Amino acid sequence: MKYANEQAEAIVLSAILNGHNQYIDRLTDDDITVGSYRTILQACRKLYEAGQEVDIVTVGAELMNRKGYGPLLAQISSASFQGTHYDKYVDMLKSYTAKRKIYQGLHYIQEQLKLDNPADIKSNIIDYFSEIPLAGQAQDDSIKSVMLNTNEYLEYKYKHRNDTSNHTGIADLDKFTGGLHKGEVTIIAARPSVGKTALAVQIALQVAKKGKTVQIFSREMPQVQLGTRLIANLGKIDGQRMRTGHIRDEDWLGIVHAQGELSNLPLYINDESSTMPDIRAICAEKKRKGLDLVIIDYMQLIDPHKRSDTREREVAEISRAIKKLTLEFEIPIIALSQLNRSTANKRPTLDTLRESGAIEQDADNVILLHKPDENDVPNEDLSLYRTLKSAGRDYVEVIIGKQRNGPTGMFTMSYNPRYMEFIGIERGREST
Repeated sequence: MKYANEQAEAIVLSAILNGHNQYIDRLTDDDITVGSYRTILQACRKLYEAGQEVDIVTVGAELMNRKGYGPLLAQISSASFQGTHYDKYVDMLKSYTAKRKIYQGLHYIQEQLKLDNPADIKSNIIDYFSEIPLAGQAQDDSIKSVMLNTNEYLEYKYKHRNDTSNHTGIADLDKFTGGLHKGEVTIIAARPSVGKTALAVQIALQVAKKGKTVQIFSREMPQVQLGTRLIANLGKIDGQRMRTGHIRDEDWLGIVHAQGELSNLPLYINDESSTMPDIRAICAEKKRKGLDLVIIDYMQLIDPHKRSDTREREVAEISRAIKKLTLEFEIPIIALSQLNRSTANKRPTLDTLRESGAIEQDADNVILLHKPDENDVPNEDLSLYRTLKSAGRDYVEVIIGKQRNGPTGMFTMSYNPRYMEFIGIERGREST
C-alpha cells in the first residue's frame, strides 16, 4: 500500500503489548493498514477502555477464538526494540495516514468536479482537506508540564508587560481587556448606525499601522465603501461629502495623502467570501505569510455551509467555526453581530444578541455599543451629552458585557460620524 510501513506498525503494537498503553489513545484504526494488526489494536483498545490490563496474555484471551492470532501476538510482542523512540514511529504512522488521505483526495476532487455548482465543489473540497489530521508529538498533559508551560507564559508576560503591540488603539478598551489576544473571539454588537463597523475599522487601522497584517471580511458593504471609511478616519475627511460626491478642492490633498498611507499598510479587504470554509481558506493562505488579526463584518450575513431547520442552528455553526478558526491559527478575531430589534432604545445586554445562545457561549469577549437618549444619560454627563450633540457628535456607551479572562464594566466615548471616529472621554472632555 502507498504511504504505509508495516514494520513501524509492528513496532508500535509491540510497544503497546509491552506496557506503553498511552499510544492506544493516539492511534486510530486508520493509522494501521495491516488488517490483522488493526484487529489487535481494536482488542487492545477494548481492554484499555474497560480499565483492564493490556498485554500479550489479556489480548491473546480476547482474540482466542480467532485463528492464527496467538503466534502473531507472540511474534510481535517478543520482538526486541531496545532504546526505540516509539513517539517517532507513532508520528510516522500519523504522517502516512495524512498522506494517504491527501492522495485519496485527488480522486475525491475528480468526483466533485462532476457537480454543477463551483461554490459547492470548492466548499466540499475545503471541508475534506481541512478534516485531515496532521502528525505531531502527543501533548504532555501532566500537571508538571502544565506548570512549566504556565511559568514560561508568565515570564513572557512579565518581560513584555509594557508591550502595547497587541493594543487596539482605544485606550479605555485596552485598559479593560489588555488588547487583542491570540485564540480569542471578540464580538462587537450594536444596533444599526451606532458605529460597530466604524469601531472595527478604526481598530483594524490602528493595528495595521503597527505593521501587523489585518484581514477584513466584509459581508455588509463592498470594498470601496470600507475604503471610504478608512480614508475618512485616517485623513479626517468628511465621509458624507465623499459618499455624495460633494468633495471640496481642499479635500483632495487629504484624500490623496490618506490613500498613499493606506496603500502601504498590511491591510486586506475581502467582500466576496460568503462561507466559513471560504474564509478559512483565505486565512490559511495569509497565515503562511503572517496574519495577526481577522475581522468579520458581520456574523449573521455569513452563509451557512449546511442548511439547518432553524436560523439559530445555522448561526451556532458559524459561531463554532469562528471559534475553531481563532484557535487553529492562533490569532484574535473580531466578529460583528446584530442585536435583536425587540429591545430597541434599551441598554443592550448579552441576551439581546441576535441568535445569542451560541454566540455568547463561544465568544471570549462581548462588547456592546449603545447610544442612549438624553433621558438615560447619567446626570453628571448631561452637560457633556448636550455639548457633543450640539457639535454633531454622539455620546456612546461601550459596555463590556463579557470578558472570559477579565472584568466587565462600561465606559463612554464620543463618536464623530463625519470621520467615523471614536474618541475617548476624560470626564467632561474628549481625549485624543
